[in-house]
Amino acid sequence: MAKKKSILTTKKPKIKKWISDKKPDLTSSAGDEVAPRITNDTVAEHREEVLAEARRFVYPLQHNRHKVAIISAAIVIGIIALSLIASLLMLYRFKSTSEFAYRISQLVPFPVSRVNGAYVGYDDYLFEVKNSLFYYRNHGQEGVDIDDETGSDLLLQTYQQSLDKVKLDALAKMTAKEYDVEISEQEVDEAIEEIRSQGGVGESDQVLEDILLNFYDWEVEDLRHTVKLQLYRQKLPQLVDTTARDKASATLAKLTGGQDFSELAKQNSEDLLTKENGGVIGLISR
Repeated sequence: MAKKKSILTTKKPKIKKWISDKKPDLTSSAGDEVAPRITNDTVAEHREEVLAEARRFVYPLQHNRHKVAIISAAIVIGIIALSLIASLLMLYRFKSTSEFAYRISQLVPFPVSRVNGAYVGYDDYLFEVKNSLFYYRNHGQEGVDIDDETGSDLLLQTYQQSLDKVKLDALAKMTAKEYDVEISEQEVDEAIEEIRSQGGVGESDQVLEDILLNFYDWEVEDLRHTVKLQLYRQKLPQLVDTTARDKASATLAKLTGGQDFSELAKQNSEDLLTKENGGVIGLISR
């Protein structure tokens, strides 16, 4: 009996050592994994492990976003470039006067010509062209179709007249700007009232709007824009030839002051045929 007892006592320490060397079990009784215990000594190590796991997902995500941004920018630039090329071909090669071409010219300031070193906008030119074409197509000469051979000469004439008009408008605006001349809204209103009286439109705004829409496909603002340009053109000769204007004003002042017309004509007239006769033209045979 004493011998058996000694055997048990000698084996006991080995069992304790085996238990102490065994790694801690990180699973619960249900088989779920249990997180290791975090202490002050291991918190830095655990934080680095968490950040390392996060970097595995963040860096590829940032890389993908950067790649998507580059691809998107390239697509946008490509679309803009193709749109510009298509617009250039539409306007300068095929010389389109469609509504779509007009809208494009309003968005992008393409030039159609130059006047005194300044560009004339394609949108101004197409504005004149499309309004003239609208009139000819709806109220043009009978037997002349602007869209076929019978109206080919008229079509070319319309293009040239529209170009000449916008060039003159651009010159008038440039000259007015040079001389600090402005057209007031009151002047535009007065000119429109004169148009009303001459055309028998009356005071009805609706009648005026219907006429503009029916004949020119215009709105009232289009009319105001056109009238303002006409007023600039009317002032253009006075602005350009300031010497002649001053001379005419001075001569008129002398005439109203009582000086003899024939003497003033001899002094100031540039008509060689009538200057020596005191401005008298003479008899005109019919």
